[in-house]
Amino acid sequence: MVFNDALAAREAAFLAGATITDTEVQRRVITSAKATPDRSWLAEVASVALVQACKTRGAPTGTGSIR
Repeated sequence: MVFNDALAAREAAFLAGATITDTEVQRRVITSAKATPDRSWLAEVASVALVQACKTRGAPTGTGSIR
């Protein structure tokens, strides 16, 4: 769920021609999701696991960013 949301956020930024940082992805995906009733259970999940789910492995820049 978090991985798919992070991927969607990165793809939307890419298609818009924007650069998105790992921190911004985490803010958009994790922090926002925890505030919604459907995903409030994410507050109980270890933050390390959620952050790792947001990272893109093997990104060309080495930072996890698409651009």
